[in-house]
Amino acid sequence: MVRIKSIEEIQNFTCFIRSLRKGLITNFYLNVEKHSIWIETGEFFVHETPECIFFLHENGNFYHLFFTATSTDSLCAALQKASFCNELLSIDILGAKENVVKDALVNIGFYEYKSLYRMYHIGYPLQYEMEKIADMATIKDIDEIYHILNQDFDPLSEQIPTKGELALAISKKEILIFRAESKIKGLILFELSKLNMYLRFWWVDKMYRNQHIGAFLYHSLMNLAKGTKRQMHWVISTNDNAIKRYKHYGYIAESLYDYVLLNKKV
Repeated sequence: MVRIKSIEEIQNFTCFIRSLRKGLITNFYLNVEKHSIWIETGEFFVHETPECIFFLHENGNFYHLFFTATSTDSLCAALQKASFCNELLSIDILGAKENVVKDALVNIGFYEYKSLYRMYHIGYPLQYEMEKIADMATIKDIDEIYHILNQDFDPLSEQIPTKGELALAISKKEILIFRAESKIKGLILFELSKLNMYLRFWWVDKMYRNQHIGAFLYHSLMNLAKGTKRQMHWVISTNDNAIKRYKHYGYIAESLYDYVLLNKKV
């Protein structure tokens, strides 16, 4: 593995695979803001093979693995020979419920750790009458938010933001918080564009649930996202509580799945 030094380097690797004109499969989608942060902090790596490029994001005791390859066969062949396979790897495979790439990786030793599917709501979000909306997180909240996300969510399957990514989200006013007893007891982390709202994390402290804090945060977000025409969220397929909550707000399941595969039992 070699540390990536620039966004241009990533683009060149991807262009190389395309230039082979043998086909293309990938689970990597360039995000200049996010991947620039990974590069700057020295936690983004590349491993090059003749027909498959691997990108690896170091995340504590494991790596998130991304690929761009000419085919499923070239991906599996390269992966079986890769020197980094002694590390704990987490790989996301997106697509339909029946997934050839997922099945091929399972056949060479990976296993399905979790599955998620996307839920969405089409149309302008419902607006709520509120005296005030939830507070925006500030840069001073980074450590506390980072601790909450890593403690109450699963880093292996839910892609917890780095502190650099959290700083970016705070600068873009994309984290809402609720405080009590001088501590964060509820938060929503989201991404907002002109037409779309992507809700990434929605959390309330266990001791503060059933007090309408989650609704307060969600209503605040919907008022901020009033101009969007599509609202989305990924949900773990076994998280019945979350699924029930989103259905309550009018979300429906989409036939797009994210299979999280690991190469080692945890």
